[in-house]
Amino acid sequence: MKAQTDKQSLVEPLFGALTDSLKKIGYERTLYLLKRGHDTHENENFNYATNAVCKVFNISSDVLFNRSRKYPRKYAFAIWVYVAYNNLHCTINDIAFYTNRSKLTIIKSKQLAEQFDNNSPFEKQMNQNIQSVIELLNELKK
Repeated sequence: MKAQTDKQSLVEPLFGALTDSLKKIGYERTLYLLKRGHDTHENENFNYATNAVCKVFNISSDVLFNRSRKYPRKYAFAIWVYVAYNNLHCTINDIAFYTNRSKLTIIKSKQLAEQFDNNSPFEKQMNQNIQSVIELLNELKK
């Protein structure tokens, strides 16, 4: 009888947390997190990328993740997506889920960062920013 009581005491908080999750983030996201598992290491990598981009562009994380399309936020977010995809090896789905943006938005942002050539001074500066973010990210991950 005691073993069943111990199991119940362990299960009740689990169902309470599950119920809270369903209320806060919804059914689909709760299932997604349960199937995939909530990997704190991945969130840590996203935080490293966020810190690196914010430092290079001299903006806050609030500005980086808001929905403005103005410079420098638009390009900072594009570089953040580019770095998360190419250097942290995250999937488009992971990035979209973390940022709460559509996959199309993430793909467009990634493409924006990939299309910088060295044809103009602005594009050269953006390429330098990408390299600076990657170097800073590598330093932060050590």
